[in-house]
Amino acid sequence: MQNVKDNSNNSFIDRMMLNLDFGTALYKQKERQVMSFGADLGFKITKKFYMFATAERMLALYDNPENSYLSTTNLGGGLGYTLGRVGYIDIDLYGKVGASVGHTDWKNVTYDARLMFRIKRCKLINVNVSIGYRHINSRTAGIDNYNGVFGTIGFGF
Repeated sequence: MQNVKDNSNNSFIDRMMLNLDFGTALYKQKERQVMSFGADLGFKITKKFYMFATAERMLALYDNPENSYLSTTNLGGGLGYTLGRVGYIDIDLYGKVGASVGHTDWKNVTYDARLMFRIKRCKLINVNVSIGYRHINSRTAGIDNYNGVFGTIGFGF
C-alpha cells in the first residue's frame, strides 16, 4: 500500500469532502428489505483522519401488502480513517451513528461500521463502494431491530 498524500498545505476547500450514496441490506430480515439514500459532508483533519456529518433517508420495504413500507430520516455523524492506497483506490475504515428526526414512521438509532473503497480515476470525482455491518435499534413498537451486512455505492467529491 502506498502512503496517502499529505493535506497539511491544502486550503480549507481542498480538505472538504462530500459523499452521496445509495445503500441496501444484502439480505432480507423478517420480510423487510432496508435501503437508504444518504449524504456525508466532511472535513479531513489530517492526511488520513476525517470527520463528517451525515443525513440519510431510509426505507424498509415489506413483502406483505399490509405494511408496504416504512420511512425515516436520520441525522448523525461519523469518523473515518484512510488505511492506505492500492493503485488509484483509497481504502477507508469508517463508522457513523444516526438517529431519526421529525415525524417518521420508523423511529430508530442506526450504527454503521464499514470498509470503503474510494476509486479515484480523476481529481474531481471518485466512485465509492463500501461493505460493512449495520445495526438499527428500532424505537417503534412492533418493529424489530435490524442487524446485517450493508453495502453502498455512490460518488464522492
